[in-house]
Amino acid sequence: MGIGVNYFDLFTSAFYREWDIRPSLRAMEVLKKYGCKVIRFSTLPFYVEEYIYYEQTDLYWMTMDAVVSKAEELGIGLLPSLFWTYSVNDYCDEPYQSAYLDENSKTVAFIKDYIHKFVGRYVDSPAIYGWEFSNERVLGSDWPDASHFRGVWNKSNRKSRDERDRVTLDGLNAMYSLFANCVAGEDPYERIISTGDTNPRETSYNRYAYGDMETKDTHEQHEKVLDLLNPKGITALSQHQYSYGLVIDPKDATSPLLDYFNTWHSFFSYLIEMSSKRNMSAYAGEVGYAHRYPENYGKITLENATRPFYEAVVAQRQTGLPLILFWNYDPTAVQSNAAYIYDRGTGIEYSFSEHSSRGKRILEIMKEGNQILNEMNK
Repeated sequence: MGIGVNYFDLFTSAFYREWDIRPSLRAMEVLKKYGCKVIRFSTLPFYVEEYIYYEQTDLYWMTMDAVVSKAEELGIGLLPSLFWTYSVNDYCDEPYQSAYLDENSKTVAFIKDYIHKFVGRYVDSPAIYGWEFSNERVLGSDWPDASHFRGVWNKSNRKSRDERDRVTLDGLNAMYSLFANCVAGEDPYERIISTGDTNPRETSYNRYAYGDMETKDTHEQHEKVLDLLNPKGITALSQHQYSYGLVIDPKDATSPLLDYFNTWHSFFSYLIEMSSKRNMSAYAGEVGYAHRYPENYGKITLENATRPFYEAVVAQRQTGLPLILFWNYDPTAVQSNAAYIYDRGTGIEYSFSEHSSRGKRILEIMKEGNQILNEMNK
């Protein structure tokens, strides 16, 4: 059992520093001081325009080697997310869904080749905790048309999106099956293989089966969604959770799903129940606080902004969930308004670092929580 962080651009931040990875390596040393067990991070560019960096093959792999080597030195686990966005499809100039349903597509060829290179290169590293496919793709599935992606993926070499880009649960099932099969063929150690996805929407099955965007799923329908999202070969159930964003002080409240949960304890219990029924492991790939109303930012105290992390740590111990990962560590993160304890901040939203009272307290919660878990694990 352990507690770690998301550090989304641990690797990709080097793109904008002329491949200088040293700031990220120093940040890993800071995380080690705070007892970090695992770092979840992205390995490929977020937008297609950034693939100029991936094409610099020697620099790309030399920089990734430095990250993996540093993790080995420090004894920190790495949970790489290999295809965080649909930028691979943009790079191949192919649709988001139909390309995955065509075994001869350029997208599928890229996926297979990259997995072969990445997993094959690092499969013997003791730093690798597991393998993730992407991030939260279920949230974009089963919209009425592809217009959703026109707003989200506005940087693309494809000028328009059409029905071939519309992503459904069937498409996600194909993506995750492809990933699981390819990774399993490269990793004889049977590390966890995960989608990197999050909680389905409360209407996911009705959207998928009936085009009904309003009717909430039943428990049976919800579990059908989980089965589609976690095909054979996916061995760890991944979901993300944030504190309930309507109030300044959520205490132990989370964003509810149907009537399964509304606290950290009930959320982790739900994850364990759903994964156990499918003979899978489980982890919370993102844990955080995300207050929705900027007009309240000035009222949020240090206790308000950090309580959800503490409550999640307590609930992890109580339920036995193996791993939780705080969102999101970034050593360059600062508050957009220096007078506030909390706002979305600079860079990747909701990021924290040791340079603010909020960030330092979150890191201390991780350290204290892991110290207790270390004693429990003995």
